[in-house]
Amino acid sequence: MSFNFSRLKKTMAVAAVSAAMATGASAQNLSMSSLDASSGTTAFSIAFSELVQQNHPYRIQVATGEKATRMAVDAGMGELDLFLFSAPITHWMRNKAVMYKDMDAAPELASKLRTIMAYPLGAYQFVVWADSGIESFDDLKGRTLYLGPPAGAALRVTSGFVEAAAGLKADADYTASKLDWASGLQAFQDRQVDLYVTPDNVPSGILMQLAALGEIRILGVDEETLNSDAFEELRKIPGRRMAEIPADVYGDSQVNTESVHTLATWVGLGTHEGLDEEVVYNMTKTLWENLDSLHDTAKWMNQITLDTAFTELNAPLHPGAYRYYKEIGVDVPEALIPEGAM
Repeated sequence: MSFNFSRLKKTMAVAAVSAAMATGASAQNLSMSSLDASSGTTAFSIAFSELVQQNHPYRIQVATGEKATRMAVDAGMGELDLFLFSAPITHWMRNKAVMYKDMDAAPELASKLRTIMAYPLGAYQFVVWADSGIESFDDLKGRTLYLGPPAGAALRVTSGFVEAAAGLKADADYTASKLDWASGLQAFQDRQVDLYVTPDNVPSGILMQLAALGEIRILGVDEETLNSDAFEELRKIPGRRMAEIPADVYGDSQVNTESVHTLATWVGLGTHEGLDEEVVYNMTKTLWENLDSLHDTAKWMNQITLDTAFTELNAPLHPGAYRYYKEIGVDVPEALIPEGAM
């Protein structure tokens, strides 16, 4: 992720003022959740909430540090209005799979999730210190790795990537550190873990900070390997695309001599079926009519366009969002058209 931290602080301040001004009987209180504070999802969430609160009497309370797997459940129950929509999480809920295998209510909760638009979460970037002796995934055997929070959606992808690339499995071949994102990053900085991974846009602000502390190496595979049978199951997970990380994207402190390939994730702005149609229509319209402001928040947000609005979404649009897209003449994929929509 690469975004302007001073602008983000200003955004947070403006959002707070806007929320304070949106008082009275006409104010609509909305809840929103995001990942940790360093995630691009938080930059997006705060920028989005600022735009909405500047233009409408809505108060959006943004909570950070939440797990995407929990957000989907809360939204399905109608207890969370806006959240980080994840295609694989929705898929697993529908099929009572992975972390939802023992949750009987998961399919019903998934049926209540709705989408507004899509945006890139970023590429899975596996980083090691250049002096660690680790030059490939094969060298991770016997090491301690941070691959994401336990029971999180990211861990399923990252651990699967390590297994596909080198045949290594957690516990049997390496120790998987069980920390949250922020603690995992700190552990890597303190050299308590040998590898850190972040799903982030390229260049990542987190990795740029690490590169300022010492020489780093980004682990990945070549394009042919990523297209091989070993990675087939990972490629089939909804929301996944392939990405390339250049050899010099993190400057002189990056020791890679060739670009590497990895998987990337698209997510979305999600809601639930019970949120008022007019509210969602107004928020959707405000977002797209102020796209330049959103792009100014972070370079990676330039990837957010009407052409990418439905990328990797696998739940119907909210009727309010669909109404806006139909109004401006955007073709909506049939699978995303809400039931009963005209």
